[in-house]
Amino acid sequence: MGIFTSAILAQPQLTLGGKFVLAEAEVTTIGVLVETWIKATGNPSVYIQTTSLEEFDNVWPMWGREMGEMMVFWEELGDKSWSGEHILTKEHLGIDPKSLVGVEETYKSMDWSIL
Repeated sequence: MGIFTSAILAQPQLTLGGKFVLAEAEVTTIGVLVETWIKATGNPSVYIQTTSLEEFDNVWPMWGREMGEMMVFWEELGDKSWSGEHILTKEHLGIDPKSLVGVEETYKSMDWSIL
């Protein structure tokens, strides 16, 4: 987040006025996240996709339905999910993608021994 914060503060001409910044290091899928986690930790895991909000709610009691509805909303509307504001990206802010740490590198740097 520090790289994004520094770029935002250094460029008030781009960012002032309540702009939204999509602070992403990479774009991936849940399936790839799980595969990467398995490789990084050596822990076996299974990814099961469900389209049923009831099933999702059973896996994540109390918040599952809310999370599932957000995912359905994002899937259906894509980029239009946001408020209609112009969203600034790392490219707009001049952030070099090579300076960002991705999921695989992050997973590998974490202590997974507590699992």
